[in-house]
Amino acid sequence: MIENPAEFRRELEKLNPHWLTGMPVEAEAFPVPRDELDALHGDRELGKVSVVTGPRRAGKTVLLRHLVARLIEEGADPRNLLYVSLDNRRLAMMCDDLVRDAEDLWSEGIASDGPRFLLLDEVHLLDGWYAGVKNLHDMEGDLKIYVSGSASLAIQVKAERFLRGRYVLHEVWPLDFRGFLKVVAGGLKGKAPPGDGLESDRQMRTLGQTFGRFLLVGGFPESKQVEENSRGFELLRNMVAQK
Repeated sequence: MIENPAEFRRELEKLNPHWLTGMPVEAEAFPVPRDELDALHGDRELGKVSVVTGPRRAGKTVLLRHLVARLIEEGADPRNLLYVSLDNRRLAMMCDDLVRDAEDLWSEGIASDGPRFLLLDEVHLLDGWYAGVKNLHDMEGDLKIYVSGSASLAIQVKAERFLRGRYVLHEVWPLDFRGFLKVVAGGLKGKAPPGDGLESDRQMRTLGQTFGRFLLVGGFPESKQVEENSRGFELLRNMVAQK
C-alpha cells in the first residue's frame, strides 16, 4: 500500500526521466555502450528474468540505462519501461512493498498497452527481493524483468534457489583495456581501439597515455568523468573501500 500515491509517482518520475524526455540521462553521459549490452538486450524475448551481477561501480546501472535507450530506439513506449533503484529510501518509506507497489502504480496509471519492461537495480539491498520478482514473473505474462545487484554470490544463490529455470545470469566486470578504450576513451580525439590503424606516432603516444590512465584508475566506467589522475586514484581507492 502506498501512503501518498501522488508523491510516490513524482519520485518514480525522477528515476524515469525517459517518460518525459524519451532518453535516460546516463545514456547521454556515457554515449558508448559496453559490449555486454548485446547479450542483455538479446534476452528480451526469452520469457525469463535477466539477473545482472558484478562489483560495485562496474557499470551495471549504466548498462541498464543503455538497455532502456536501445529498447526505446527500437520502438518501445518510454512509459512502458520502469526503472527502480531499491536503495531509494524515500520510495521505500512511502509504501509497504516497494517492488509490488511500484509495479502496480506504474502498470495501472502510467504504462500503456504493449510489452512492458521492469528494471530493478540494487536488489541486494532489499530482503526477499526474489519473492516479489518470482510472483511478478509468474503472474504478469507480458512483463520482462531485469534485476541488478552488487552482492554477486548472494544474488546468484537466491536466484538459483527461488528462480531456478526462470532466470538468465549476466556477470558484469570492470572493463578490460579494449573496453576502456571504447567506453571511457571513446569519442576523445586521438583515441582508437587496437586494430583500427594506429600508425602515427601521435596516436601511439595517445594510446600509451590512455593505457597509463587505465592502469591508474582501473576499468571502472565512472573514471570517464574524472580528468585528473590524482582524483582518479582517489576514486578507485574509494570504490575498493566501499566493497
